[in-house]
Amino acid sequence: MFEAVVAQAEMLRSLGALPVVLGVEDEAAAQDAWRLEGIERHLATPRGPAALAYAPGLRALLDAAKLDLLHLHGIWQYPVKAAGDWARRTGKPLVVSPHGMLDPWITSRNAWKKHLARLLWEDAALNQASLFHALTQGEAADIERQQPATPRVVIPNAAPGQGKLL
Repeated sequence: MFEAVVAQAEMLRSLGALPVVLGVEDEAAAQDAWRLEGIERHLATPRGPAALAYAPGLRALLDAAKLDLLHLHGIWQYPVKAAGDWARRTGKPLVVSPHGMLDPWITSRNAWKKHLARLLWEDAALNQASLFHALTQGEAADIERQQPATPRVVIPNAAPGQGKLL
């Protein structure tokens, strides 16, 4: 996912937009900072198990960023809840790129954890999405099974470092 975020941020910047990358700090953040040089970047400090990426400061970062829209990469962690809450509070568009995380093979792994996440935050947050971004037709079908009422579009990732669609 990181490569997709870097490529999209570069592409947006080349088109004259001002991308802002928000996320949860992890051990790779400092090593990878140079990849987003010149792009506004803010990271929230995580608390608790790394697998949840729980970072209560993410809400404040989202609010302070004054975004026109939010493009969320990946699901099954706390940033999904923060993004859904942001979309609900602001009424602004939320685009979700699940990056294959709705594939039946993935959803069947640790299914009880995903079921619990769906009950606690995932479904409510994903219902706030204005659009789902699928990378392939197969991923679009996986999204349709999970979120049939939400529009989806198939757009391959931008090629890393090129700012162009494949």
